[in-house]
Amino acid sequence: MTESAVKSETKGKGSREAIVAAALARYRAAGMAAVSFRRVAQDIGISHMQPYRFFRNKAALLAAMRAHCFNEVLAIIRGADPRDAPPLQRLYAITAGTFTYLFQRPADYRLMFALNQPPPTDDTELAASRTAVYRHLRSVVVAGVESGSLNGDPDDILHLAWAMSHGLFTLHVSGQLMHGRSLDALVQPALDTMFAPFRDSPDLQPLREAAAQAPPISALEEDDPDDSSKP
Repeated sequence: MTESAVKSETKGKGSREAIVAAALARYRAAGMAAVSFRRVAQDIGISHMQPYRFFRNKAALLAAMRAHCFNEVLAIIRGADPRDAPPLQRLYAITAGTFTYLFQRPADYRLMFALNQPPPTDDTELAASRTAVYRHLRSVVVAGVESGSLNGDPDDILHLAWAMSHGLFTLHVSGQLMHGRSLDALVQPALDTMFAPFRDSPDLQPLREAAAQAPPISALEEDDPDDSSKP
């Protein structure tokens, strides 16, 4: 294949990347039911058979969409990470920045962590994108353990922090925060609590200052096409 043909395969309107981008745009605008090979092909002006060159079925397309979302989150994590700061401040800043980003994209979050999806390890691209996110976060946790600011196994620490974050976001995107607390109100207590069992110092102020760089989440709320609680 010539170099120009390769570029056409990867960058043209019928490329794999263009199909994934169009599918995500359709999903974000109208929800999962609106995504089909035929409709995505119509959106970008290609044959309805073109997506089959890259995806054997809709499940494969959804896996690519999820991988794309995880790659976007990785870019946010890297951008929010003050690499020269102490590890705990880095974790606070990363978590606050990622929460803020995902708050604006509840549909993406539901897609990324859908309960009915196949195991992520079944898809090489999706597994790689998720692993890249995990490795970046783990490197910061490892730095915290090595510096003495965190105590414990890095994978234990990261999985427990992930579980708390995921639980909080799942309650938010499913409309289950109904007892006087919003996601906006719970982000700071969650940050304070998330790494508390692994810290010696009770002084949270420098960490709160790192997280305070993100704008208030409540100011960023947008309509979500898959939010069935709205008419």
